[in-house]
Amino acid sequence: MIDIQNLSYKIHEKYLLKNIECKIPTNELLVIMGANGAGKTTLLKMMSGLLHASNGKLLIDQKLIEEYSTLELSHKRAVLSQHYEIAFPLTAKEIILMGRYPYFQTNPSEVDKAIVNEVIAQMEITKLANRNYQTLSGGEAQKVQMCRVLAQMRGADTQNKFLLLDEPVSHLDIKFQYQLLEIAQSIKNEKTAVVAVLHDINLALKFADRILFMKEGSIVYQHHRSEKLDVSVIKNVFDVQASIMELPEQNRQWVCF
Repeated sequence: MIDIQNLSYKIHEKYLLKNIECKIPTNELLVIMGANGAGKTTLLKMMSGLLHASNGKLLIDQKLIEEYSTLELSHKRAVLSQHYEIAFPLTAKEIILMGRYPYFQTNPSEVDKAIVNEVIAQMEITKLANRNYQTLSGGEAQKVQMCRVLAQMRGADTQNKFLLLDEPVSHLDIKFQYQLLEIAQSIKNEKTAVVAVLHDINLALKFADRILFMKEGSIVYQHHRSEKLDVSVIKNVFDVQASIMELPEQNRQWVCF
């Protein structure tokens, strides 16, 4: 479980996060939503260990995140960030193999190689495997990076795992948006908490077990799959007037703008 207790983060005198309280169990797909500048990516970076709290605590499985070594964290969680640029002409497959670096010192084992091939097949990018990563489109690069974090999650020598995805579908077409989030949904059944920042509220309503709505560095609403979302939430968080349709055959709602 990720346990966030009264967490705040500030730069100089400006608070980017204020008094965040949240528990994220394994076997959950949690989506974080909010307008630009709401603090979504900052919160995800704190969960990953890239940023440290100004106040409050963040615990992973009852242990402060600061007490984990870099290697321990790499076995515990994987992170898909918004940015994928690299300075060296590596192949897509070599990028994916980076997800296995925490599990070997010099040369990858046959197990590592097999895992890389498995995730390549799972994301349907066999044709990209030997391409120069620098020549890939944004969507292709996003698929490769998703393969990397999937490879990192496989065979981790820890019981509970955490997958953190920052705008994972931003460059993908509709088919692969659904494919990636279906994979994320399946991963949560492997003693894994999946936390994703999304901008598409209808994707969030379809796939998320819970949605955290953020505004000005705070969590202002929590929406559970079993609940009905009210248009007042959308107006408050995004300052947009919307209407909501019921899709009874899918047992969910659809937001229209």
